[in-house]
Amino acid sequence: MSMSKQRHHTHKQTVASNTAVKFDKVVTNIQDGYDPATGIFTAPTDGVYHISSTVISPVRKKLFVSLYHNDVQITSIWVSPKDDTHEMGTTNMVLMLKDGDEVAIRSRGNFEVHSNAAGFSSFSGFLIS
Repeated sequence: MSMSKQRHHTHKQTVASNTAVKFDKVVTNIQDGYDPATGIFTAPTDGVYHISSTVISPVRKKLFVSLYHNDVQITSIWVSPKDDTHEMGTTNMVLMLKDGDEVAIRSRGNFEVHSNAAGFSSFSGFLIS
């Protein structure tokens, strides 16, 4: 029953406070709801959507991002590695979206989002009903 599905990975990037993370490696983008140039998913139709994101921090560096629906913060991911490792955080939400509503993962400060060819950091949004 899934009608719209997007999966996106990203390259390593530094993201300014309140700026969307740009998941720039687009795997699937049915109905073109996701814009890799802005990092914003725009709902192509009214419905219930599953939204998820995974981000990974650089070695020994904190990372704080939030999932926003339009300009409302819904949930956050905070990671703070204690040793010489990366740390990964994930969020999953089910949201009622209207046609044109925007969803994005925004940085909550000047943080780096780590990734590489393995695609550690990702975003996914799809219509479930």
